[in-house]
Amino acid sequence: MSEIGYLGFVKISELGEEKSMRGAILLTDLNYYPIEIRYTDVVNASTLEKIAYGINFKRGLAVDKIISPLIEALETKPNLIFIDDEQFLRIQNKTNIPICNIDKENTEKLKLGFSKNEKEYKELVSNLVGEDASLETILEPFDRLIKALEHIHFYGQSNL
Repeated sequence: MSEIGYLGFVKISELGEEKSMRGAILLTDLNYYPIEIRYTDVVNASTLEKIAYGINFKRGLAVDKIISPLIEALETKPNLIFIDDEQFLRIQNKTNIPICNIDKENTEKLKLGFSKNEKEYKELVSNLVGEDASLETILEPFDRLIKALEHIHFYGQSNL
């Protein structure tokens, strides 16, 4: 495992009865210790944006209005960003930071997905998190992000 490096974890959630979209990014060191966390307010789309995105509405809105701004807002850039929804791999077109999708449906083995440079990116994942990293260990930061997004959405930004 590499000695110096940072991992990013991005989570998009639809919260409440109104299914409001919010996102967060958690930057950790290689021991999954938090370095930085950023989140968005509720992201709403205009009627024109809904028409423009069409069937790609959720993916387009998430990539353009949540994930891309979150990555740009980080003070320290990660060596690798994990996402947990392959429809968001499109963010790779907007950043030079390698993006890795984790297939959370496959609970027995760590299954990764990439939009490009698969061999190079798999090697990077192996170098950063180790070849025998467990799925549970890599998915745990997403649980933290879900809790943070729920807290912000339902209780506001006080007590942060």
